[in-house]
Amino acid sequence: MNRTILFGLVGMVAAAVIVGCTKTEPGPKNLPDPKAAGDARAKYLLASEPAGAKGVKEIKQQAKDGDEVVVVGRIGGSVKPFTGRASFTIVDLSFKPCNEIEGDSCETPWDYCCDAPDELAKGKVLVKLVDAAGKTLPEDAKELLSIKELQTVVIQGQMRKGEDNSVSVVVNGIFIRKK
Repeated sequence: MNRTILFGLVGMVAAAVIVGCTKTEPGPKNLPDPKAAGDARAKYLLASEPAGAKGVKEIKQQAKDGDEVVVVGRIGGSVKPFTGRASFTIVDLSFKPCNEIEGDSCETPWDYCCDAPDELAKGKVLVKLVDAAGKTLPEDAKELLSIKELQTVVIQGQMRKGEDNSVSVVVNGIFIRKK
């Protein structure tokens, strides 16, 4: 009888270990709730394109910290331009994504891997949607605003330059250009 109990206990422990160690795929991260997404779209998406948009390179060279800017660019600049939060990078329109280069069959054309990294850095900027305290919103911008890689967007907002030479634009409004 003791053997039966012992084998039963060993079996239960083994089953618990197997179940506890089974790899499961996590669910999607930072998906906005429908109300938050609707509120964000109403707050940030613009019905018409703001006037006076300048390229990313020009804005980065000329604008000072706190300046109001209107900047145009394409979503991209890395394999993952979306951060999983309400921020993403845009690239100056002077850069050509890989899918527009004849004969290139890059699977992630929005990473601009055909351009020199130091040149790309001069034409790329982080775009952030923040709360009243200045913290980046936790929801994924891609889902929140229904945007995707290589879309051309016009951003209206404030330039932020950090002590570490980081540059970003804090969004007041976003206009998504149609092709």
